[in-house]
Amino acid sequence: MVTSNKRKYFKILNKDSPPCWVLKVILVLQPTLAGEVLAQQVLQENQIWASSVVRDRGQPVIPTYEGWYTNQDGTHSLCYGYFNLNMKETLEIPHGSLNRLEGVDDGVFTELQTPTHFDPMPPRYRRKFCVFTVNVPADFSQQDRVVWHLSSAGQTFQAQGHINPYFFLDEPETRGRLKKAPTVTISDGDEPGRGRNGVYSRNEVKAVVGSPVELSLYRIESEVDRVWVGWSKYSGPGEVVFSNAEGMIEGNTIVSAETEATFSEPGEYVIYAQAIENIADFEFFCCHTNAYLRVNVSQ
Repeated sequence: MVTSNKRKYFKILNKDSPPCWVLKVILVLQPTLAGEVLAQQVLQENQIWASSVVRDRGQPVIPTYEGWYTNQDGTHSLCYGYFNLNMKETLEIPHGSLNRLEGVDDGVFTELQTPTHFDPMPPRYRRKFCVFTVNVPADFSQQDRVVWHLSSAGQTFQAQGHINPYFFLDEPETRGRLKKAPTVTISDGDEPGRGRNGVYSRNEVKAVVGSPVELSLYRIESEVDRVWVGWSKYSGPGEVVFSNAEGMIEGNTIVSAETEATFSEPGEYVIYAQAIENIADFEFFCCHTNAYLRVNVSQ
Protein backbone atom coordinates (compact mmCIF):
# COMPACT_ATOMS: atom_id res chain seq x y z
CA MET A 1 0.00 0.00 0.00
CA VAL A 2 1.27 3.47 -0.85
CA THR A 3 0.07 6.38 1.23
CA SER A 4 0.44 10.11 0.81
CA ASN A 5 3.16 11.90 2.73
CA LYS A 6 0.67 13.08 5.34
CA ARG A 7 0.88 11.38 8.74
CA LYS A 8 -2.40 9.64 9.44
CA TYR A 9 -3.77 8.80 12.84
CA PHE A 10 -6.88 7.19 14.24
CA LYS A 11 -8.42 7.21 17.67
CA ILE A 12 -9.03 3.98 19.49
CA LEU A 13 -11.31 3.18 22.36
CA ASN A 14 -10.55 0.13 24.45
CA LYS A 15 -12.75 -0.96 27.30
CA ASP A 16 -9.66 -1.93 29.28
CA SER A 17 -7.77 1.31 28.80
CA PRO A 18 -8.43 5.05 28.45
CA PRO A 19 -8.68 6.66 25.00
CA CYS A 20 -5.35 7.04 23.27
CA TRP A 21 -3.85 7.51 19.83
CA VAL A 22 -1.66 5.24 17.75
CA LEU A 23 -0.21 5.43 14.28
CA LYS A 24 -2.62 4.23 11.60
CA VAL A 25 0.26 2.93 9.52
CA ILE A 26 3.60 1.69 10.67
CA LEU A 27 5.04 1.32 7.17
CA VAL A 28 4.72 4.47 5.06
CA LEU A 29 5.80 4.15 1.45
CA GLN A 30 6.71 7.24 -0.54
CA PRO A 31 7.38 7.68 -4.27
CA THR A 32 10.66 9.51 -4.83
CA LEU A 33 11.56 11.91 -7.60
CA ALA A 34 13.33 9.06 -9.37
CA GLY A 35 10.19 6.95 -9.36
CA GLU A 36 11.22 4.29 -6.85
CA VAL A 37 9.30 3.67 -3.64
CA LEU A 38 10.87 4.60 -0.31
CA ALA A 39 10.00 2.83 2.94
CA GLN A 40 9.80 5.58 5.53
CA GLN A 41 9.31 3.81 8.81
CA VAL A 42 8.99 0.42 10.33
CA LEU A 43 8.18 -3.07 9.10
CA GLN A 44 7.73 -5.76 11.75
CA GLU A 45 6.74 -9.25 10.61
CA ASN A 46 3.90 -11.04 12.35
CA GLN A 47 2.91 -7.96 14.37
CA ILE A 48 -0.80 -7.26 14.66
CA TRP A 49 -1.32 -3.50 14.76
CA ALA A 50 -4.59 -3.17 16.63
CA SER A 51 -5.88 -1.31 19.67
CA SER A 52 -4.29 -3.93 21.93
CA VAL A 53 -0.81 -2.86 20.74
CA VAL A 54 -0.94 0.02 23.24
CA ARG A 55 -0.78 -1.49 26.70
CA ASP A 56 0.35 -0.61 30.19
CA ARG A 57 3.58 -2.59 29.76
CA GLY A 58 5.35 -5.28 27.77
CA GLN A 59 5.41 -3.47 24.41
CA PRO A 60 8.40 -2.15 22.42
CA VAL A 61 9.58 1.36 21.67
CA ILE A 62 9.27 2.42 18.01
CA PRO A 63 12.06 4.71 16.71
CA THR A 64 10.70 7.35 14.34
CA TYR A 65 12.29 9.43 11.63
CA GLU A 66 10.62 12.83 11.55
CA GLY A 67 12.28 14.55 8.63
CA TRP A 68 15.19 16.85 7.80
CA TYR A 69 16.15 20.47 7.24
CA THR A 70 19.15 22.41 5.97
CA ASN A 71 21.37 24.42 8.32
CA GLN A 72 22.86 27.82 7.57
CA ASP A 73 26.27 26.30 6.79
CA GLY A 74 24.78 23.99 4.13
CA THR A 75 24.82 20.82 6.23
CA HIS A 76 21.57 18.97 6.94
CA SER A 77 19.99 17.76 10.17
CA LEU A 78 18.09 14.49 10.39
CA CYS A 79 15.49 14.47 13.14
CA TYR A 80 14.52 11.39 15.23
CA GLY A 81 11.92 10.76 17.94
CA TYR A 82 10.27 7.72 19.48
CA PHE A 83 6.89 6.18 20.24
CA ASN A 84 6.76 4.07 23.41
CA LEU A 85 3.77 1.73 23.04
CA ASN A 86 3.57 1.36 26.83
CA MET A 87 1.29 3.66 28.79
CA LYS A 88 3.02 3.01 32.13
CA GLU A 89 6.34 1.27 31.50
CA THR A 90 9.59 3.19 31.16
CA LEU A 91 12.33 1.42 29.20
CA GLU A 92 16.10 1.72 29.51
CA ILE A 93 17.94 0.55 26.37
CA PRO A 94 21.74 0.91 26.61
CA HIS A 95 23.98 1.86 23.72
CA GLY A 96 25.31 -1.09 21.76
CA SER A 97 23.68 -3.78 19.67
CA LEU A 98 20.21 -2.89 21.01
CA ASN A 99 20.48 0.86 20.46
CA ARG A 100 22.78 2.13 17.75
CA LEU A 101 23.15 4.36 14.72
CA GLU A 102 24.31 2.88 11.41
CA GLY A 103 25.82 5.12 8.74
CA VAL A 104 27.61 7.47 11.13
CA ASP A 105 31.27 7.89 10.18
CA ASP A 106 33.86 10.65 10.06
CA GLY A 107 31.65 12.60 7.66
CA VAL A 108 28.60 12.49 9.94
CA PHE A 109 28.63 14.16 13.32
CA THR A 110 26.32 14.44 16.31
CA GLU A 111 26.42 16.32 19.60
CA LEU A 112 24.93 13.36 21.47
CA GLN A 113 24.55 9.66 21.13
CA THR A 114 21.03 8.24 20.91
CA PRO A 115 18.86 8.38 24.06
CA THR A 116 18.90 5.38 26.38
CA HIS A 117 15.82 6.35 28.42
CA PHE A 118 12.32 6.08 26.95
CA ASP A 119 9.36 7.58 28.79
CA PRO A 120 5.91 5.97 28.61
CA MET A 121 3.50 7.29 26.00
CA PRO A 122 2.54 10.85 26.94
CA PRO A 123 -1.26 10.92 27.37
CA ARG A 124 -1.71 14.34 25.77
CA TYR A 125 0.69 14.33 22.84
CA ARG A 126 1.19 10.60 22.24
CA ARG A 127 4.91 10.37 21.52
CA LYS A 128 8.24 12.13 21.84
CA PHE A 129 8.95 14.38 18.87
CA CYS A 130 12.48 14.99 17.57
CA VAL A 131 14.41 14.10 20.70
CA PHE A 132 17.75 14.31 18.88
CA THR A 133 19.22 15.23 15.52
CA VAL A 134 22.08 13.88 13.44
CA ASN A 135 23.94 16.43 11.32
CA VAL A 136 25.18 15.24 7.93
CA PRO A 137 27.40 16.99 5.35
CA ALA A 138 26.11 19.15 2.53
CA ASP A 139 26.97 16.41 0.00
CA PHE A 140 24.84 13.79 1.81
CA SER A 141 22.82 12.33 -1.07
CA GLN A 142 19.21 11.20 -1.35
CA GLN A 143 20.47 7.62 -1.46
CA ASP A 144 22.48 7.91 1.77
CA ARG A 145 20.99 6.73 5.06
CA VAL A 146 21.60 7.08 8.79
CA VAL A 147 19.62 4.27 10.42
CA TRP A 148 18.62 4.11 14.08
CA HIS A 149 18.31 0.49 15.23
CA LEU A 150 16.32 0.01 18.43
CA SER A 151 15.45 -3.32 20.09
CA SER A 152 13.07 -3.84 23.02
CA ALA A 153 10.47 -6.37 24.18
CA GLY A 154 12.03 -8.94 21.87
CA GLN A 155 11.50 -6.85 18.73
CA THR A 156 13.85 -4.77 16.57
CA PHE A 157 12.86 -1.71 14.57
CA GLN A 158 14.68 0.72 12.31
CA ALA A 159 14.17 4.38 11.52
CA GLN A 160 15.92 5.37 8.29
CA GLY A 161 17.12 8.95 8.12
CA HIS A 162 17.43 10.48 4.65
CA ILE A 163 16.97 13.77 2.80
CA ASN A 164 14.07 12.83 0.57
CA PRO A 165 12.23 16.08 -0.37
CA TYR A 166 8.90 14.70 0.87
CA PHE A 167 10.26 14.80 4.43
CA PHE A 168 11.57 18.37 4.44
CA LEU A 169 10.71 20.20 7.69
CA ASP A 170 10.22 23.88 8.46
CA GLU A 171 12.88 24.96 10.98
CA PRO A 172 13.02 26.91 13.23
CA GLU A 173 9.84 28.65 12.15
CA THR A 174 6.97 28.16 9.74
CA ARG A 175 5.25 30.95 7.87
CA GLY A 176 2.29 28.70 7.11
CA ARG A 177 1.18 28.60 10.76
CA LEU A 178 3.08 31.70 11.92
CA LYS A 179 4.95 29.70 14.54
CA LYS A 180 8.51 30.10 15.81
CA ALA A 181 10.61 27.96 18.10
CA PRO A 182 11.36 29.72 21.42
CA THR A 183 14.89 31.02 21.99
CA VAL A 184 16.48 29.27 24.97
CA THR A 185 19.54 30.17 27.06
CA ILE A 186 20.49 27.45 29.56
CA SER A 187 22.58 29.59 31.92
CA ASP A 188 23.85 33.15 32.22
CA GLY A 189 26.72 33.63 29.80
CA ASP A 190 25.75 30.74 27.51
CA GLU A 191 24.93 31.31 23.86
CA PRO A 192 21.16 31.32 23.19
CA GLY A 193 19.73 29.01 20.58
CA ARG A 194 16.49 27.90 19.04
CA GLY A 195 15.27 24.88 17.16
CA ARG A 196 15.63 21.14 17.15
CA ASN A 197 19.43 21.03 16.85
CA GLY A 198 19.33 22.13 20.46
CA VAL A 199 21.35 24.14 22.94
CA TYR A 200 23.86 22.52 25.30
CA SER A 201 24.92 23.41 28.82
CA ARG A 202 28.45 24.78 29.07
CA ASN A 203 28.87 23.75 32.69
CA GLU A 204 28.07 20.44 34.37
CA VAL A 205 25.54 20.44 37.20
CA LYS A 206 26.71 18.71 40.40
CA ALA A 207 24.25 16.57 42.37
CA VAL A 208 24.17 13.98 45.16
CA VAL A 209 22.17 10.75 45.15
CA GLY A 210 18.80 11.19 46.85
CA SER A 211 19.09 14.99 47.26
CA PRO A 212 16.99 17.21 44.96
CA VAL A 213 19.00 19.55 42.75
CA GLU A 214 17.59 22.50 40.84
CA LEU A 215 17.75 22.40 37.06
CA SER A 216 16.80 25.49 35.14
CA LEU A 217 16.69 27.24 31.81
CA TYR A 218 17.97 30.74 32.47
CA ARG A 219 15.97 32.46 29.77
CA ILE A 220 13.20 31.54 27.34
CA GLU A 221 12.08 34.13 24.81
CA SER A 222 8.96 33.75 22.69
CA GLU A 223 6.54 35.89 20.73
CA VAL A 224 3.60 34.51 22.70
CA ASP A 225 2.82 34.97 26.38
CA ARG A 226 2.87 31.28 27.36
CA VAL A 227 5.44 28.58 26.64
CA TRP A 228 5.23 24.86 27.47
CA VAL A 229 8.37 23.26 28.92
CA GLY A 230 8.82 19.52 29.50
CA TRP A 231 11.71 17.82 31.32
CA SER A 232 12.94 14.24 30.87
CA LYS A 233 15.93 12.01 31.39
CA TYR A 234 17.87 11.44 28.17
CA SER A 235 20.52 9.03 29.44
CA GLY A 236 22.18 7.93 32.66
CA PRO A 237 22.43 4.92 35.02
CA GLY A 238 19.57 5.51 37.46
CA GLU A 239 16.05 6.81 37.89
CA VAL A 240 15.35 10.54 37.82
CA VAL A 241 12.28 12.04 39.49
CA PHE A 242 11.25 15.61 38.60
CA SER A 243 9.27 17.89 40.91
CA ASN A 244 7.40 19.15 37.84
CA ALA A 245 8.01 17.24 34.62
CA GLU A 246 6.05 19.69 32.46
CA GLY A 247 4.07 22.90 32.62
CA MET A 248 3.21 26.23 31.06
CA ILE A 249 5.48 29.19 31.79
CA GLU A 250 3.91 32.64 31.72
CA GLY A 251 5.59 35.55 29.95
CA ASN A 252 7.04 36.18 26.50
CA THR A 253 10.17 38.30 26.75
CA ILE A 254 12.31 37.02 29.62
CA VAL A 255 11.05 33.94 31.42
CA SER A 256 12.81 31.08 33.16
CA ALA A 257 11.89 27.48 33.84
CA GLU A 258 12.95 25.44 36.84
CA THR A 259 12.47 21.94 38.17
CA GLU A 260 14.04 19.86 40.93
CA ALA A 261 15.52 16.51 39.93
CA THR A 262 16.34 13.66 42.31
CA PHE A 263 18.74 10.93 41.16
CA SER A 264 18.73 7.34 42.43
CA GLU A 265 22.28 6.34 41.42
CA PRO A 266 25.64 8.06 40.93
CA GLY A 267 27.00 8.63 37.45
CA GLU A 268 26.87 10.85 34.39
CA TYR A 269 23.42 11.93 33.16
CA VAL A 270 21.98 13.97 30.33
CA ILE A 271 18.67 15.72 31.02
CA TYR A 272 16.79 17.34 28.19
CA ALA A 273 14.06 19.93 28.10
CA GLN A 274 11.76 20.81 25.23
CA ALA A 275 10.21 24.27 24.88
CA ILE A 276 7.29 24.96 22.53
CA GLU A 277 4.49 27.51 22.38
CA ASN A 278 1.82 24.83 22.77
CA ILE A 279 2.08 21.04 22.88
CA ALA A 280 -0.55 20.81 20.12
CA ASP A 281 2.08 22.26 17.78
CA PHE A 282 4.14 19.06 18.03
CA GLU A 283 1.62 17.45 15.68
CA PHE A 284 2.50 19.98 12.97
CA PHE A 285 6.24 19.18 13.19
CA CYS A 286 7.22 22.76 13.98
CA CYS A 287 8.44 24.49 16.12
CA HIS A 288 10.24 23.55 19.33
CA THR A 289 13.66 23.96 20.93
CA ASN A 290 15.67 21.18 22.60
CA ALA A 291 17.98 21.92 25.53
CA TYR A 292 20.46 19.39 26.97
CA LEU A 293 21.95 19.61 30.46
CA ARG A 294 24.76 17.41 31.81
CA VAL A 295 24.57 16.32 35.43
CA ASN A 296 27.32 14.61 37.45
CA VAL A 297 25.81 12.72 40.39
CA SER A 298 27.98 11.53 43.29
CA GLN A 299 27.17 9.11 46.10
